[in-house]
Amino acid sequence: MSHWGLAQTAQVHIAGSNYPAKFDDTSLSFTNRKRIASDLTILLAVVPSFEELKGREIKAGVFQLSWLSSKALDGFFLLDDAGKKSMIIDKTASDKYLNAFAVMDAHASSVQKANEIVTLLNSNRLASQPMQVLKDLYRCGYFSNLSEDYSPPEDEVWEILNEMQKWRYLGVSALCFETKKAASSDGAEIPQVLIFTLDKATSTKVGTCPLVFDNGKWKRKWMP
Repeated sequence: MSHWGLAQTAQVHIAGSNYPAKFDDTSLSFTNRKRIASDLTILLAVVPSFEELKGREIKAGVFQLSWLSSKALDGFFLLDDAGKKSMIIDKTASDKYLNAFAVMDAHASSVQKANEIVTLLNSNRLASQPMQVLKDLYRCGYFSNLSEDYSPPEDEVWEILNEMQKWRYLGVSALCFETKKAASSDGAEIPQVLIFTLDKATSTKVGTCPLVFDNGKWKRKWMP
């Protein structure tokens, strides 16, 4: 790794603090560096402190992060150099991001709708929504895996939504967004995404909310 001495070009926000993001690939545009740093802020929001990011020290002051989220953070490292902390992104990791951004951009409309769901879930407007909207959100609920024709009773809808409002939902991360071929004969590519959820009271990770974009709506449904 050839990270030391690279100019700070973006900031990754972790647990209330900003850290310089440094890239092995010096040809990356400023826009892509900022976009990668912003996305990493989503992925790393699931930990309470910088110190807890230290997965395995591979050399003095250099820690790899891949243990945090399976293989999603391969190629991402923390550098602690005499108390000066920074995020290190090698070229393999930034290339992975560029590919992920291309997939997201090809499905910009569905990504926008996913972020609209996140905004609604994080707002105080759920109680004022029509029941049909609430039933659709129930399908996106963490505990539900409902068939297309299932219509939950209203008391169940309110019960699960009250539980869901205890969580804070993070935005769509490029590394958690993908497409998968549908089981139908046409084999269409269906977008799916994992949304991180945090406990509002403690800011600790609750889990993930898996959503699939189907017939113009995001729904909580496992892919076949």
